[in-house]
Amino acid sequence: MNQEDSKKVKVTYIKGDTPQECFTNGIAKLGGISQFVEKDDIVFLKISLNIPFGFPAISNFDLVKEVILACNKAGAKKIYIGACPTFFFSSQSIDTFMGLKSFFKNLGAEFVYLENNPTMSESINKSSNRKNFSNIKNIEIPDIIFNSDRIIILNQVNVDPLFMCNLSLVNLFSIIPQKYRELNFENENYMDIVNNDKYKSNLINNIIDVNSIIRPDLIINDFFYILEKAGPYIYKDSKLKKTNLMVMGNETYATDVATLMTLGLNIEENDLISALLEQDPYLENLNDIKQIRGNIEDINLKIEPCHSILEDIKIQNILVNSGKICSGCFLKVYHLLNFIKTLMPKDLKYLKECSLLVGANPTEPKNKKNIILFGKCAINTTQNYDFLTLTKMKGFKKKKEKQVQNKAIIKIGGCPPNLKDGLQKIYDFFGKKSLPELNLIYKLLESSDFKKKKDNDKLRGDNLSD
Repeated sequence: MNQEDSKKVKVTYIKGDTPQECFTNGIAKLGGISQFVEKDDIVFLKISLNIPFGFPAISNFDLVKEVILACNKAGAKKIYIGACPTFFFSSQSIDTFMGLKSFFKNLGAEFVYLENNPTMSESINKSSNRKNFSNIKNIEIPDIIFNSDRIIILNQVNVDPLFMCNLSLVNLFSIIPQKYRELNFENENYMDIVNNDKYKSNLINNIIDVNSIIRPDLIINDFFYILEKAGPYIYKDSKLKKTNLMVMGNETYATDVATLMTLGLNIEENDLISALLEQDPYLENLNDIKQIRGNIEDINLKIEPCHSILEDIKIQNILVNSGKICSGCFLKVYHLLNFIKTLMPKDLKYLKECSLLVGANPTEPKNKKNIILFGKCAINTTQNYDFLTLTKMKGFKKKKEKQVQNKAIIKIGGCPPNLKDGLQKIYDFFGKKSLPELNLIYKLLESSDFKKKKDNDKLRGDNLSD
């Protein structure tokens, strides 16, 4: 499964009329599929499958099919396909929505619920040769990854709020179930978290730790179609751009650097790439990528990035007041606002105007009602703000003033908060009559969970009957 460190790094970019043509031409440039898959190999194909909301938030299944056919042609004994989704979704719930198991079975491959892999292999601190580990060191990786002979990363590239665009390094990191990828600093000093942006630095270290263990054999960064302006999922502000381009290689770092170069993004401003270059000595000799720089610069492709300021995400009836904010709360609020704006447009018409305060020492909201305090920093640093109390008149002819607690405040705790819990608190506060679209989303998720329970009950019954 692992590459030999001495293997020559190969990276190429391809332009074609279809994603399938790009892949076929790219494999040929890299020496053919036999360079990556041999007869009787067990192949794990890691795809982009974070949510069930369609392409290009997820991998292009025409391209997935082409990769499967190529592996079959090379004589692969078994092809597994999987990913660990984000937000509220599981592999099984996405399979319920999309019917992936039957689709891939017809192609001669097996879609697996990666986060439900029954046994977990050696933990990172036992498997890696790196000396410095972040707090992910005790997390174990599914056995199916270690037991595969070859790993292929098929990464759908879109713009990303933290790392400019979806990198294969991050795609590889999501072989770990979402519950293990989540970072929580609830028991630490919140100002230290903000001042040092520990969320981003720890996330980067975790990604690097996984990359130090698992060396994919083939990386495909697909941006034939790419979302710009808002992403990496399909949001209302997203713009679909057709580039007819793809980058492929046999090393994650080099393939990601070539992708950033092709998209016209500044490599030196990408914190993940910079950190990886500093920490992993394996990368010191990756000079091969410079050979394609000249051709890439001729492409002159420019991608419109995500919003880097939350207040720039304009949304009806929700005003954002940011204080000093770390990457964790920024990322959660970025997705929360885009989720609401995209999937709950009718709900926004029913909502009364509300203010969302996030970060340390956010500005005081003008409106004292319907205030959302998002995160530990916002809750702790606003304890003396005026909006916490309201002035009411009492007595005969209401001539006397009385200070009362403002109950029109939603406190979403956590460092950073859980996005699902945050939406639930907003839903509980405003009620299903004010949020009919969110209510429908919850019903769809509940129906998926119900089917999952039925499937699990049936599986247990089958096992008992055996």
